Order: sequence, then structure tokens, then C-alpha cells
Amino acid sequence: MLSKTRGLHATLLLSFSILVKSVRGHGFVGSIRANSVNYTGQYPIDEDQDPVSSPIRQAYTEGPVLNVSLTAIACGGKNNTPAAEIAAVSAGSTLWVQWIDGSGEPTWPHDTGPLLTYMAPCSSSSCQDDPTTLDFFKIKEDGQVPGDPTQWVQAELMNGTQYQIEIPPGIPNGPYILRHEIISLQNAMSGGTGAESYPSCIQLNVSGSSSPLSQTAFMQSLSLNSTIKLPGGYNQSDSSWVVDVYTNPQSLKYTPPGPGIVN
Repeated sequence: MLSKTRGLHATLLLSFSILVKSVRGHGFVGSIRANSVNYTGQYPIDEDQDPVSSPIRQAYTEGPVLNVSLTAIACGGKNNTPAAEIAAVSAGSTLWVQWIDGSGEPTWPHDTGPLLTYMAPCSSSSCQDDPTTLDFFKIKEDGQVPGDPTQWVQAELMNGTQYQIEIPPGIPNGPYILRHEIISLQNAMSGGTGAESYPSCIQLNVSGSSSPLSQTAFMQSLSLNSTIKLPGGYNQSDSSWVVDVYTNPQSLKYTPPGPGIVN
């Protein structure tokens, strides 16, 4: 009887281990590099890890946001709590972003879907804004690999590659929230569990810009369809969110959600 109990106990432990690995099979932004300075990110709130001081806002979970009407679609957190730091970055420089998986390894588990990056001016130098109140403009997007629609740029993150984001040289100096997002489409077909959004927000202070405009004047110069609020700017029923990426991938012409890139 004792051996049977031990066997059952071992089976339950194995099953639990598999379950944990499947639940923790996603990821989050583990670190960034700005102006040659490395910043470590925080583990999600539900990981119950010791907090660290960081310009990367803390997500609630390493899992995806499945409903684009939730406030978590803005920065990945239930309350979108501000980060403690602001990273200095030069206009025209490259921001390096390292995604990590649930075990802390510098890899990403998915390979299908776009990577989108937005920015929004903060209302003050402390950058304590609720991101759901801000107007975001898009500065970069990557989707299918040019010349090979069956492959996606997202797949490059699976081997630990850091994602590079150029801070536009022409945006005004000042504090910003940079919102970087991965959308995974492996379950986005009709009847599937849905596209998965992994948003992450980073607090930055931009300097060295060539723009003579203030942040307010710059935002006023943009057309209305160049910015979005989140939630509110995504439509979960459109073809950016409901799409079969596996049937006839050679002919797929995927359009990411959100506005066009602001030049």
C-alpha cells in the first residue's frame, strides 16, 4: 500500500511539474540596454520575486493578454503601476531589448506573429502616467520576413537574439513611455484560443533630438489616425487578431494592428 501511495505521489508531482512548465511557458522583457547602460527588468507580480529598481514596468504575469479590452493591454499589468527608474536614451540611438522565458533563460518560446513598438510622451518628468490615458504613436513593426512570408521575425528571439529598436532621431526631447509588444498568432485561427499579446512598457528620457518641437507640439502635428489609446485602439475581431497563419502561408499578407509608423 505504501509503495502505491509513493507511486501516486510521484505521478502527481510529475503531473504538477508538467503543468507548471506549460503554464510558465511564455515570457517577458528581462532586460534592456540604453546608452550602453544595462537595466534589469522585474519578474511578473505573480512570480512572487524580490522587486528590483528598473525603468521596465512590472507585468502582472508572464502569460499573454487575450482580451484587448482589458487595461492590461496597455503595459501588461493589472494596475499599470509605474516603474521606479527612467532610462536615459539618445534620439537616434538603439535600444536593445532582451526577452526571457519563464525560467529566466534568454529565449522566447514562440515564432509566429508581429513585434510592435510605440511611444507616448509622459505628462511630467517622473513619467508616472497611467498608460491607458496616453496617446501612443508607432515607431516600428516587424512581421513576416521580407521575401519569405512563411517565416516571421519573431522567430529570431527564440535563440536569444536581442531585439533592436531605433529611437527616432526626430522626436522631441523629453520623457516617454515606450510600449513594446509581441503578438503570437499560433492560436489565432477562428475557433482557436485567440491571438496572444505580450505588452511591456519602458520609461525613457530622450535627449539629443534634432526636433525643434515640444512634445505637445509634436503630438498636435500628428494626424488623428496616427495615434491610438490602449485599450480602445485594437479591434479583436479584425484580421490582425483572427487569422490562420498555417493554411497557405505562402500567400498570407498579414497586416499588424494599430496605426502606421510615424516618420
